[in-house]
Amino acid sequence: AKLHGRTLGALENLISRIPESIERQNVDGTFTRILNRQLKVGDVVRVHLGEAFPADGTLILGATSADESL
Repeated sequence: AKLHGRTLGALENLISRIPESIERQNVDGTFTRILNRQLKVGDVVRVHLGEAFPADGTLILGATSADESL
Protein backbone atom coordinates (compact mmCIF):
# COMPACT_ATOMS: atom_id res chain seq x y z
CA ALA A 1 0.00 0.00 0.00
CA LYS A 2 2.87 2.36 0.79
CA LEU A 3 4.55 1.69 -2.59
CA HIS A 4 1.23 2.14 -4.38
CA GLY A 5 0.76 5.52 -2.69
CA ARG A 6 4.24 6.72 -3.70
CA THR A 7 3.75 5.50 -7.27
CA LEU A 8 0.39 7.23 -7.52
CA GLY A 9 1.90 10.42 -6.11
CA ALA A 10 4.73 10.31 -8.65
CA LEU A 11 2.29 9.82 -11.54
CA GLU A 12 0.10 12.68 -10.34
CA ASN A 13 3.19 14.89 -10.16
CA LEU A 14 4.14 14.04 -13.77
CA ILE A 15 0.61 14.62 -15.03
CA SER A 16 0.43 18.00 -13.30
CA ARG A 17 3.49 19.15 -15.30
CA ILE A 18 1.88 18.56 -18.69
CA PRO A 19 0.55 21.87 -20.03
CA GLU A 20 -3.17 21.99 -20.75
CA SER A 21 -2.90 23.92 -24.01
CA ILE A 22 -0.63 24.72 -26.96
CA GLU A 23 -0.65 27.22 -29.86
CA ARG A 24 -1.72 25.53 -33.12
CA GLN A 25 -1.19 27.14 -36.52
CA ASN A 26 -4.35 27.88 -38.49
CA VAL A 27 -4.69 27.57 -42.27
CA ASP A 28 -4.20 31.35 -42.65
CA GLY A 29 -0.88 31.23 -40.73
CA THR A 30 -2.19 32.70 -37.49
CA PHE A 31 -2.02 30.78 -34.20
CA THR A 32 -4.79 29.84 -31.79
CA ARG A 33 -4.35 28.39 -28.30
CA ILE A 34 -6.14 25.03 -28.07
CA LEU A 35 -6.47 22.26 -25.50
CA ASN A 36 -4.06 19.30 -25.77
CA ARG A 37 -6.85 16.88 -26.55
CA GLN A 38 -7.66 18.90 -29.68
CA LEU A 39 -4.23 18.24 -31.20
CA LYS A 40 -4.19 16.00 -34.26
CA VAL A 41 -1.40 14.25 -36.12
CA GLY A 42 0.06 16.72 -38.60
CA ASP A 43 -0.81 19.89 -36.65
CA VAL A 44 1.84 22.61 -36.60
CA VAL A 45 2.36 24.15 -33.18
CA ARG A 46 4.42 27.04 -31.82
CA VAL A 47 6.42 26.57 -28.64
CA HIS A 48 7.83 29.64 -26.88
CA LEU A 49 11.17 29.73 -25.09
CA GLY A 50 10.95 27.86 -21.79
CA GLU A 51 7.44 26.59 -22.52
CA ALA A 52 6.56 22.93 -21.91
CA PHE A 53 4.81 21.16 -24.76
CA PRO A 54 2.31 18.32 -24.52
CA ALA A 55 3.25 16.23 -27.56
CA ASP A 56 6.12 14.72 -29.51
CA GLY A 57 6.88 16.20 -32.87
CA THR A 58 9.37 17.25 -35.52
CA LEU A 59 11.05 20.64 -35.54
CA ILE A 60 10.26 22.33 -38.85
CA LEU A 61 11.69 25.82 -38.30
CA GLY A 62 14.41 27.18 -36.05
CA ALA A 63 16.72 25.43 -33.62
CA THR A 64 16.18 24.25 -30.07
CA SER A 65 16.98 21.83 -27.33
CA ALA A 66 14.45 20.26 -24.99
CA ASP A 67 14.53 18.97 -21.46
CA GLU A 68 12.70 15.66 -21.83
CA SER A 69 12.80 14.83 -18.13
CA LEU A 70 9.51 16.52 -17.22
